[in-house]
Amino acid sequence: MAFMDRFFVVHVGYPPAEIELDILRHAIPGVPDEILDKMIQVANHVRDAFMGTNQEANACDITFSTRTLVRWLRYSAYYRSMDASAMGGKSAFAYALDRALTNRASEEAKAFINGLVERIIGA
Repeated sequence: MAFMDRFFVVHVGYPPAEIELDILRHAIPGVPDEILDKMIQVANHVRDAFMGTNQEANACDITFSTRTLVRWLRYSAYYRSMDASAMGGKSAFAYALDRALTNRASEEAKAFINGLVERIIGA
């Protein structure tokens, strides 16, 4: 506690979807807004579950930062050119998501997030 007492704590929320959309557009230009919107929807569902602000409260022990969202987009673009067999039969979105976020998550959280991606993006 003595160590933690040395710091000034500031709580900062996530940026609005419009701001994140702009960030993603600049990270990888040319990706259709429809795809970016769906990625942001996934991130916001995960955030809500992590913070316990929806019906799936405590379903997730890991969350999406904006930086993680950008990393997921960049990895998706990179892995898009790879053969599915090299990615264990997964889509580029799913494979990139593992590397960007879910490889650090519990099995329950990973299943929850993958279910969201399947439901929202269909990948």
